[in-house]
Amino acid sequence: MNAYYYKFRIRPIGDRGAGGHLVWFPDLPGVDAVGTDVAEVVGRAYDRAGEWLSRALKGGYSISSPP
Repeated sequence: MNAYYYKFRIRPIGDRGAGGHLVWFPDLPGVDAVGTDVAEVVGRAYDRAGEWLSRALKGGYSISSPP
C-alpha cells in the first residue's frame, strides 16, 4: 500500500483565533474540521480525511495522488 500525504490548510476563526481554527484539505472536497485547540482540530481533520478516503475507495472512486 502506498502512503500519500495530503496538504491541509489552517485558518484562525475570529480575532487571532479567539473563535477557534478551521482546517481543510484543498484536494479532498468537503473534508474539514473546526475546533478551539489547534492539535485537536488537526487530528480531527486527519480522521475525517481518512474516513473520506476509505469511503471513496470502497465506493470504487478513483483517487488521485496528492500534487
